[in-house]
Amino acid sequence: MPEGRLSPACVAAALGAADGGMRIGCSLVRLSGERWVPAEWAWGEEVAALERRVGEAAAQHQAAVRRFVLRRLAELPLPAFQQMVVALLVAEGFRELRSLDEPVGPESLLLRGRMPYGPAEIPMVVLVVRVAPGRFLAEDQVAALRGRLPRTGACGGAIYTTGRLSDAARRDLVPPNSIPLLAVEHEALVERLLVHRIGIRVRSFELPVPDPELYGTLPEPEEK
Repeated sequence: MPEGRLSPACVAAALGAADGGMRIGCSLVRLSGERWVPAEWAWGEEVAALERRVGEAAAQHQAAVRRFVLRRLAELPLPAFQQMVVALLVAEGFRELRSLDEPVGPESLLLRGRMPYGPAEIPMVVLVVRVAPGRFLAEDQVAALRGRLPRTGACGGAIYTTGRLSDAARRDLVPPNSIPLLAVEHEALVERLLVHRIGIRVRSFELPVPDPELYGTLPEPEEK
């Protein structure tokens, strides 16, 4: 193994990017005993450079998948989009979801259910709104959701939307002396779908790299 191994204290600023050990795209390689070495030392400059390019390509791929999912959500038939969000709510622990027969605006669905809150559950009202990606939800939609909390007996409310909240609507999420509302909007909605594998399949592959510790135990080649 080459001289100059780095201790964790020496690379503290870089550990955030390499906390997964031999993760794709990291510039440090984790060895046994909490030791770290630069990838160039462990694998050689060519392998390290190509490995970083794989990491960059993986990040670009993930960004493209997120853009595709957001665009596809806007193109789906409305019932299919709403079913995907209901599946997400169930995956996040919501129970006893039922539709409330109240007018809530175009391409919108109002649900009541129970959300886990620590060891207990709280009744929640959830507004599901589909708008074109990047479009803003007006503050009157947030205000309308808040106005329904007392009538439904809910202790909290949430908005799940493909759009974004306007600045005024965002301020109304946490007004003084009122129940705060949860907003899962735009990229955050896509991210939660990805986390719960809803509308997503995961493909994986193995990326072989040299074992620096094994090669470090082998005798150095004799000088001629």
